[in-house]
Amino acid sequence: MKKIFIYFVFAVLLSCKKDNVDDGGGNNQTTLSDKIAKTWVANSVKEDGASVYSKGDNSNLKPGYSAFKLDLQKNGTLSLEEIEGTKISGKWRLASNDSKLVLENLQPVPSESGGTLEFTISLANETNLNISATKSNFKTGGTMNTYILIPG
Repeated sequence: MKKIFIYFVFAVLLSCKKDNVDDGGGNNQTTLSDKIAKTWVANSVKEDGASVYSKGDNSNLKPGYSAFKLDLQKNGTLSLEEIEGTKISGKWRLASNDSKLVLENLQPVPSESGGTLEFTISLANETNLNISATKSNFKTGGTMNTYILIPG
């Protein structure tokens, strides 16, 4: 009976799946790209440092951010729905040691972007993606925008 119990415990331990596997050197094999490859929506947005949107707040200066959606696919493609409803597709990648999020080959091409938008990442994990534009956004009046995104 004791052997059966030991075999049972051993079988259960072997069948447990570990999502983030350590490679033995203390390095987690889940990459930042894997963690952020999902659909993100605006939790809060600042334009030139001024808060213009907070999810669930009825007094938002720019309630259109409730429609903002950034869908980063694992295969490197993306779709972006902007606050006025424009839907953009393209590709995404991380750059500068995972400190930049680059959206490129964008169609239709956003105004004054040359088809590329770049953001500095201040926080990125499975539940938060905090990014700041590296260039002003002409659709929001030439403001420098900061987005705190959550899975949506």
